[in-house]
Amino acid sequence: MARRFLYNASAAGFCARLRAPIQQDTGVLAASALSVSGGHCSAREENVRIGEIVSVGAVSTQVTGIFSAEKQAWETLSMATVEKLNILDVVTVDRISVRVVSHYPAEASEPSILPLGTAYENLRVAGSPVKVTLDTGFFSELSTWKELRAKVETDPALYKRIAASGEDPKIGLEKGLMMCSLAGKIEADSGGVTVGEDGVIDIPHFGRLHLAEFLMTPSMRRITMLRVALGCPVEGELECGDVVGNGTPYPP
Repeated sequence: MARRFLYNASAAGFCARLRAPIQQDTGVLAASALSVSGGHCSAREENVRIGEIVSVGAVSTQVTGIFSAEKQAWETLSMATVEKLNILDVVTVDRISVRVVSHYPAEASEPSILPLGTAYENLRVAGSPVKVTLDTGFFSELSTWKELRAKVETDPALYKRIAASGEDPKIGLEKGLMMCSLAGKIEADSGGVTVGEDGVIDIPHFGRLHLAEFLMTPSMRRITMLRVALGCPVEGELECGDVVGNGTPYPP
């Protein structure tokens, strides 16, 4: 039986589920996905608005999966861009970019997966800038599961960082599933805002922001750039820039 590659790549641009003061579910806007055989898909939405609660200037996604004859490797790209996001005039950002690219040599036992090209531009809370330092370089150096596993087992700082997500890293390694934030450092100047562990920002009488959630398995990486839990007086959830990348050869 000839070996083939089962592609697994998707990108979701924006979605919102509001419960109060209005009830609205946008579904997933600007969604792209690969078929199991790869190929290319892209999507774009412009001028998204939910009353005076949320607005997005534009959101776009694309996914690509090919076999490179030159490199003798399966390659996958998942990316999303969100422009001019405004949530209740409290959280604004000019641009969110997220990108996961993978390289799986035909003779290798596991892929190399990188989060390079992921960034926030001019993220602000209550009018004040929020500086987010993303450790894309650090995690790009740990591009394979073998490298990541070895680092978790020997680096107390990374072990603690993964534990902050609520999972025991030892169990995560056993199950082949770990998560943490790509945000290594968050600096927020706005008064009253609390910056917690694992990329969390709490905003009084607004809700909670989860920045750059990074999910890792032996054959996949997933980044959710912004997940918002709205509290008072508006209730609901929003996600922006959610991408998944890679796949698995078969037979293994």
